[in-house]
Amino acid sequence: MWSKKTWEADKDERISKASGKEPTVFGKVEAQAKQSEILARKELTYDDKRGIIYYRKGKSHRRLSSEGRQIIDKPTYNKIVNPAIKRGADIRLADEVWTKHLEEEKSRAVTIGDVIYFRPDATVSDVLEEVHHFYQNRNGLNAQYGVVQRTVMNEIDAKKYLLTMTEKYHIPPDEVYETEYWLKEYIKQMEEMKKRGEWNE
Repeated sequence: MWSKKTWEADKDERISKASGKEPTVFGKVEAQAKQSEILARKELTYDDKRGIIYYRKGKSHRRLSSEGRQIIDKPTYNKIVNPAIKRGADIRLADEVWTKHLEEEKSRAVTIGDVIYFRPDATVSDVLEEVHHFYQNRNGLNAQYGVVQRTVMNEIDAKKYLLTMTEKYHIPPDEVYETEYWLKEYIKQMEEMKKRGEWNE
């Protein structure tokens, strides 16, 4: 049986062997980028319960951004955004001004009311999450709370939703890791607000 610690420690080596290359030492960011590249090229994925690597068919090939992230493919993009557009979403490709703003915010997408801006290198997680935020806004989710609490609650809801979509949309491991990280951060922010008496149940 693989322990979680052993599985994580040996993960990069198994990916490297499966891709036909010798293991190489990378920093954390480089390792995540290389992992996404190999997963995209070889259609490999993990099964944490069974502790194996297996091939998954039916995954669309995705280009890699300069940061090593998988850019969402057009069929998947259309599948996600078209229903939202029918409900009134105004989806725009970020122009030079908005691209610069998003880069400064270290973001690839943003939702403002019914308008969603995507950078050209948006990932499947970016598109799924921002479209989910659009639906939240349309449905008035948590609108009875103040702006800070509503933002935190909606971010927690969006991150949890995103994690349920991992298999359906073939979300790569580095994006899942990032989602899990920010979910923990927003939950932490919620707990801190509760301690300060700034949270309404």
